[in-house]
Amino acid sequence: MPRGSRSLGPRRAAIVAAVIWCALAARLVRAFVSAEAWGVSDDIYISAAAARSLFEGYGPAWYPGAPAVEGFSNPLWVGVLAGLHALPGFHEDALGGWVLGVNLLLLVALAFACVRALRAIGFERWGDWLWLVPTAVALPYFAAEGFEVVMIALLGVLALDAAWRRKPIRFALWVGLGFWTRMDFLVLAALPGVGLALQCWRDRRFPKALALGAAMVAALLWARWSFFGEWLPNPAVLKMTGWPLTDRVARGLSQNAWAWPSTAVLLLGSGVLYERVRSRAALLCAGCVATFAVGLAYSTWVGGDFLLRRGGWDRFTAPYLPLLSIGLATGLGAIGAPAVRKAVLAALIGVLMIPVLATQADRKTLDRRLVNLHIDAEPQRWALGLRGLGKAYEAVSLPGARMAVCAAGSVIYFSHRGGVDLLGKVDPAIAALPVTGPPTEERCWRDWPGHNKEDIGLSFELHSPDFSAVPPPQALRDQYRPVRYDGHEFWVRRGTPYARWDRL
Repeated sequence: MPRGSRSLGPRRAAIVAAVIWCALAARLVRAFVSAEAWGVSDDIYISAAAARSLFEGYGPAWYPGAPAVEGFSNPLWVGVLAGLHALPGFHEDALGGWVLGVNLLLLVALAFACVRALRAIGFERWGDWLWLVPTAVALPYFAAEGFEVVMIALLGVLALDAAWRRKPIRFALWVGLGFWTRMDFLVLAALPGVGLALQCWRDRRFPKALALGAAMVAALLWARWSFFGEWLPNPAVLKMTGWPLTDRVARGLSQNAWAWPSTAVLLLGSGVLYERVRSRAALLCAGCVATFAVGLAYSTWVGGDFLLRRGGWDRFTAPYLPLLSIGLATGLGAIGAPAVRKAVLAALIGVLMIPVLATQADRKTLDRRLVNLHIDAEPQRWALGLRGLGKAYEAVSLPGARMAVCAAGSVIYFSHRGGVDLLGKVDPAIAALPVTGPPTEERCWRDWPGHNKEDIGLSFELHSPDFSAVPPPQALRDQYRPVRYDGHEFWVRRGTPYARWDRL
């Protein structure tokens, strides 16, 4: 390396990247922290409820005795959460703190995995690469909310590194673990896998790698079928069944409208670079950008994410950002002229900032949660309200009770009671309904993927919940009476044997 280079060095670059990511995650998580609780996104409480059941020996059920419905789509993450429940000192009110700790460790591992991959490629301009770290600003957000996004991103980088180093067995291991984390990891690993196959299909290790990957995929499918009797998790059915493709893609295009122009520019630029340079590094750059484009296409195909864009990218595209950073850094390294490289770097940062700046004001990660040091965050009030409702529900009910809920995570987790999911994430009957727009009696419905199906009359007819967090359907209103306990209002079915009538 030339004397006077401003390279940070690989280890220092990884440390700086890890500090940036962890500091952002720690700042963002304040929206879910109070003196009473340290929470995560409500969806993660569904996974946590299944994890607690798994830890207690009931299998990954929504609650002990619940119907065998897989209301989560992240089995390995459920396993991690089950492990947290087994740790000494673990407390349910502090679940978010424990999950954040795991995600911070994963962010550190991700930073070092990115640098390790770049070292294998031969990239030495660490300063140039480091400036691309802000492109992954969405990762700390999802880490703060407790999602498995960082784990997927880490396994994706490890898989890319194994493919570049021509390690088929290692690649198969990472892909298998990624599939266990979330089934759509196969989309993330598709192009690196094709590249590895083209290089190693004659290698004697290749059949072993295929066998290992197939065995890990088959193991998850067998475990799912043996416990739930289904090949796919119920949330996948909820999002894909009964939603016409044209409407679904239109919704995804609307959410990703500002991401597609940026991605198109990056695809064009990486293609031109490869045509001019024709090096292995330029090919990797084009492959990483193409992988990101495939991830964006997948997000669009499924209708986008219910969380919309966070920091410019949604929950499906965020795990691809480290690969995109690696690819773009490698492309920069393939440009010999320093002046041209600096100009391209400035242009890349501008292109990548378009989706961030275009994100709606009320959804911006760099909005009040990062800038306003005196936040009174909406997520905190919402999370504490659901936690309080769950504890109130526990206090006025007996084991065996079930409450109809819109938010199927926090209330069930903190109440240690049963539930009826009105939005269908843990109810196959609702999941199989067609998407028709707002129902006649709307309680929970939202124009978001996974929240756009509801039939409260059907839910009450099938399950006859003992309690309800929302008004019962009009036809059954006389069978329930409104009550108030500890500042929370809900409805109780008259004559249910699972209510503590002495407290109501």
